[in-house]
Amino acid sequence: LIFDPGGSGSHVVSVLGFTLNTDEWHPQAGPAYLSGQPNDESSSAWVDHLVIHDDVLGPYYCVSRAGLFDTGGARSRLKPKAVIALLPAKVELSPVQAESIAREAFREFKRDFTGAKIKGREPWWGLLFKDDGRRVYRTTLARRDDYIAGLKAGPFARGGAMRAALVIAAVEARLPEQFWLVEITLPQLFVGNRAGVAELLISVDSIADETPSAQVVGLRFPSWIGVAVAPAQFTVWPFPVHRHRRLQTLGYHRNGW
Repeated sequence: LIFDPGGSGSHVVSVLGFTLNTDEWHPQAGPAYLSGQPNDESSSAWVDHLVIHDDVLGPYYCVSRAGLFDTGGARSRLKPKAVIALLPAKVELSPVQAESIAREAFREFKRDFTGAKIKGREPWWGLLFKDDGRRVYRTTLARRDDYIAGLKAGPFARGGAMRAALVIAAVEARLPEQFWLVEITLPQLFVGNRAGVAELLISVDSIADETPSAQVVGLRFPSWIGVAVAPAQFTVWPFPVHRHRRLQTLGYHRNGW
């Protein structure tokens, strides 16, 4: 974050992470009480502080979300004037772009899946695809090895571990080295259980095809999982995870969830 407090020049602080307040009222109150609010929400709506390092004052300070947008009085000079975000090499899409693509792709899949008869799909399919239902999207840059390790952790339906191992091996062989992992869940599961219902894996590459599903390299919904074999074309397998599962904590996120 770059601040311009006045005086001799700007001041830069490093952002190390963030904190979440799952009791925050606004993310759920907006759609409940205000007309015209979207049903889809980003998990970032529950972020209440950024954890920063200030080379003058010291490490591990917290900057409140409200403070980032404070425009009144002298403290308005402590509102960031610019943000510099870093991404690993070969990542062409930002997390905001990836999450937007995932939302549009989900709407495509929702139209395609309506009325489909899939064993083990209920009740979570009905809750996830409910027309007036609310969904939360959580986006993280994932490495293939970390994602596969999360899949192997289950939990699987009774007697499904062997089948899951075969399917996971097939998925692993077809996934790229890194991608945006967009977990899709319900507000109650996000704040109460820290659990997700479905996942869309979004390519880190920017492609010319404007069809959102063409950017999807993998997907998992209750009872099945799939990978892209061509833009917007998928190979899918039955998968013995029929319900919500814990949100993935990736290998390089040791202190967060």
